[in-house]
Amino acid sequence: MLDLDSEEVLESCDLGGQPDSVAKAPDGSFLAIAIENQRDEDLGDGGLPQMPAGFVVKLPINNG
Repeated sequence: MLDLDSEEVLESCDLGGQPDSVAKAPDGSFLAIAIENQRDEDLGDGGLPQMPAGFVVKLPINNG
């Protein structure tokens, strides 16, 4: 969470990877965050599979 006036970080959480995209639930109750974990093109000529695979994080939203 950020304070937009002071630009101070008030709260944060580790998502376990680099976010690729974010979507908010229609009712505003949660965020769905895609963690893509892009592959290393130099590892095995960029072939698949490469671990860790991507995943989705679901974050509940409290108080709006």
